[in-house]
Amino acid sequence: MTPTVRLEIARLRREVSANDHFHSAVRVGEDDRIRRDGIAFQRDARPPTRMLELYQSEGCPHCAKVREKLSELGVSYVTHNPRLPGGQGGDVTNDATYDELTAGGEDQIPYLVDTEREVTMYESDDIVDYLDEHYA
Repeated sequence: MTPTVRLEIARLRREVSANDHFHSAVRVGEDDRIRRDGIAFQRDARPPTRMLELYQSEGCPHCAKVREKLSELGVSYVTHNPRLPGGQGGDVTNDATYDELTAGGEDQIPYLVDTEREVTMYESDDIVDYLDEHYA
């Protein structure tokens, strides 16, 4: 599954209420289209506007560093709070967003998703550098 398909599934997943019906409501069809309730979406469809998503926790100093940079740059973003902070991963607070966080390969916050550029990354210093390069 391509990163574009994964990002579109994650976006559609958030539209579906936070219950167990996601797997039956959103799936990739044989024709590589993403289907939701009988509606097909093109696999290469892009969101109409730039969208940044930050998977974070309020008590995490590394996440605070990224939030401060986003505010400094005046960049709009969406936050997700998948778990509490903790070196080995704190308690999961939202199963749906936790699955999205770990789909990137790590159980680590902060985690930035730039849907416009199809970029995902962990590590607060790397995220801050990326934001300076692309959004300053």
